[in-house]
Parts: sequence; C-alpha cells; structure tokens
Amino acid sequence: MGGRIALGNGDHGQQFGLPKLVDAKQEAEKLLDGPVKKIAVREETADLLVEFQNSTCLEIFNSSSGYEGWECSSTNGLLVIAQGGGELAMWITDPPLV
Repeated sequence: MGGRIALGNGDHGQQFGLPKLVDAKQEAEKLLDGPVKKIAVREETADLLVEFQNSTCLEIFNSSSGYEGWECSSTNGLLVIAQGGGELAMWITDPPLV
C-alpha cells in the first residue's frame, strides 16, 4: 500500500467513511496473498516481520513487557514464542504442532 498501513488490528468492524464496515479477515486474505519473500525478527523487541513477494509486509508487534507477544510454528516442528520484554524462546516439538 505504498509504504502506508493498509490494515491494523483495531480496524475490523470500523466504517472509516467507507460504504461498508471493514472485514479484517477478508482484507488480510487479500493483502497477504502470495509467497513469503523474507522473515525477520527485530532483535531488541522480538517484533516479527513477514514480507511477501507483492511487497506487502505483515508486522506482528510484541506488545507486552511481561506476557508472550506471539507464537509461530512450522510444519517441521519449530516453535518460536516472543516472550515479554523482547526475548525469544525456540524449540522443536515432536510431533510437530498442526
């Protein structure tokens, strides 16, 4: 979206002067369609950045100093959790989480 925020976590159900309410699930599916180009984690904060081939970037913020901010797993069993305050915990689960 030209370097701008196209959808935020508080946008679902808002009107913003549009003809209908924002359906965040539908909008996210449009924006995040296609192969992933790059994944990065901000070392200081454990924010997760996922960049897609279409140049859309999904940013997942770790918004707590005490609680887990997000978790992500892969099909091969890798589990990553952003801990409060910006630390990451990683391990392999057996069997992989689905």
